[in-house]
Amino acid sequence: MTSCHHAISVHLADHSDQYRWDNYVLHHPDSSSYHLFAWKYAVEESYGHSCHYLYSENQGQLVGVLPLIHLKFLGVVDELVALPYCDVGNCLCDSEIVQDALLQKAFRLRNTLNIRGMSLRGPLKETALKNTLLQSVPSEKVRMLLNLPSSSAELFAGFKSKLRSQIHKAEKNRINFKWGTVEQLDDLYSVFSRNMHDLG
Repeated sequence: MTSCHHAISVHLADHSDQYRWDNYVLHHPDSSSYHLFAWKYAVEESYGHSCHYLYSENQGQLVGVLPLIHLKFLGVVDELVALPYCDVGNCLCDSEIVQDALLQKAFRLRNTLNIRGMSLRGPLKETALKNTLLQSVPSEKVRMLLNLPSSSAELFAGFKSKLRSQIHKAEKNRINFKWGTVEQLDDLYSVFSRNMHDLG
């Protein structure tokens, strides 16, 4: 499956493209871990959804990627999503022209597969084509990021005094952490549900 926009071609990726895909993602400033090819395998193996990963080339150089997953629940959902199960994972590209080529290919793919809708999560470059093909839907979801300092001591010093005293209290009571196994699931949910009830 190939389409051309000037010197740009768009292709459907397969497992042999993983190295080039991941290399592009890892060097793109707007990428996330969900853009990596491993997310495709995780969704296919865990949920059984079909994945359609599109990439753009210009004279043999990879210049954009668009990971699409066909989210389908009979009678409820039928759409291509970038990306489900997370709130990031949109188109990564070098230019507006590359983005337009990827979007055109995505919509042709949707029509060919007779899929009802398409949902891209995250910002896109402003182009006439983007505004023609897609409608922005406001979301109340937020993402909060914290830049971590170089040491745990520096991180701890940045906490408010109330939080620091709560941590000290836990330490004085000799609270410790350890990884559990499936045998401890009931214990975990007992504590979890009690706390969720207390929090309303």
